Amino acid sequence: IATPNSSTVFIVVKNQYIVGCKRTKFAALIDSGENPKDFFAGFAQSQSLQVEHLLQTHAHIDHVLGLKATKEQYPNAPIYMHELDLPTYDLVEQSSKNYGIPIDLPLPPVDIFFDQSLCVGKLEFDILFTPGHAPGHCVFYCKEHSFAFVGDLIFQGSIGRTDLPNCSPKDMQKSIRYLVKMLPDECLLLPGHGAVT
Repeated sequence: IATPNSSTVFIVVKNQYIVGCKRTKFAALIDSGENPKDFFAGFAQSQSLQVEHLLQTHAHIDHVLGLKATKEQYPNAPIYMHELDLPTYDLVEQSSKNYGIPIDLPLPPVDIFFDQSLCVGKLEFDILFTPGHAPGHCVFYCKEHSFAFVGDLIFQGSIGRTDLPNCSPKDMQKSIRYLVKMLPDECLLLPGHGAVT
């Protein structure tokens, strides 16, 4: 959000999440848009959580702003991303210049490209490929507890943008239909911006 009448202030508002398994105390950070020392590191410590995964729904700049600091905080936690979003990730310095958003560079390399599923302790997540807002956008769905981290695919009462570079309105429509088919009506959606839905 660019503040009115100002060319020097830029505020990025996005949702970052930590999800932890109560049984094992293993956890994952989802979309590292801020320095973990601002909140997440303290929360993880207070709950005795061990962050073992750094998961990215996609690689837009507002979702990776804190990734360098996060990797430094949790050097043994691999960064996961879909391979098709690697070009966006590699161009984050150009995005920083284009949008006037300062970012701590260089970003760490991606460690693992997503497969079909992933476990955070005893919590199993299906990795659903949902391009449209970004070429490699993914949703993380926990069927056992009926919740999903949906990134910038779906918001409360809206959907993600498709007017950014490499977005695809056609793919977005397909991905939304796919998600509606895959998830039950009562599934809690945790979006990349705004309130849960």
